[in-house]
Amino acid sequence: MTNRKTLVWFLNFINQDIKTLSHGDRLKWITEALYVIDGGKPYREFRALPRYEKSVSENKIREWENGHNLEESQSYIRNFLNELISNIERYIAERSEWKPLDKLKRKSTFSKIKTKGILRIQLPMTSGTVRKPRTTETKDEKSLYRINKKKMYEKKFRVIFDLQNDQESLLVAFCQNLERIPIGSLRKCPECSNWFLHLSKKVKTYCTNKCAARYGSRQRRQKLKMVNPDEYEFLLSKNAERARKSYEKRQRTINPNAKIARRPRKYKE
Repeated sequence: MTNRKTLVWFLNFINQDIKTLSHGDRLKWITEALYVIDGGKPYREFRALPRYEKSVSENKIREWENGHNLEESQSYIRNFLNELISNIERYIAERSEWKPLDKLKRKSTFSKIKTKGILRIQLPMTSGTVRKPRTTETKDEKSLYRINKKKMYEKKFRVIFDLQNDQESLLVAFCQNLERIPIGSLRKCPECSNWFLHLSKKVKTYCTNKCAARYGSRQRRQKLKMVNPDEYEFLLSKNAERARKSYEKRQRTINPNAKIARRPRKYKE
């Protein structure tokens, strides 16, 4: 069975900006990554760090902390996921026209994806295919098939491991969690470009409500700018003033005696 929480952890991991992490947060991600590698199988949940850090070698943590292993692992998984989804999209595009089944199979480019020889991710060569309905005029002709995009995205990943390499073991653990996950459940937010997991049948385009609201607000502002430019400028002025008050309130909470200077105002009252 696939562990949804572990797969969500991987997506959160590749979405992280590692360069801006504090020392404590970086150490936490290193320990969790090594915990996944050493376990060799999905875990039910990630508990508090002190509970499982004892199972991870201190020398290994020090080795990852001194090197660039965390950045390399993140880049490797992120590039692999981008390449995987691109291959699937190209696979669908190449098979969107009606063709005989033998040609559909023979020209398959997605049946095998290799990464330095350690694993393969497969789909049956006829995954997502639909047959063209026959009519009385074409019943004697050869049957034609093509890929149905919706049906294709409902198919499951199949992961086959050829061997395990220590340098790429985190990627191996990631691929373990792809097993039996629908292709269409791995999505990239069009607003912030973060990866997220969506297993529900409900329609979801953005990773969070925040991204959806940001997109909706931008669309409303663009429409208002075209319809009523004066009201648009007034709205920007009000938003700037509200942001200023919010900033002052936060600073006063940190330091009640702080002297908060103003930048030159773009919108005059």
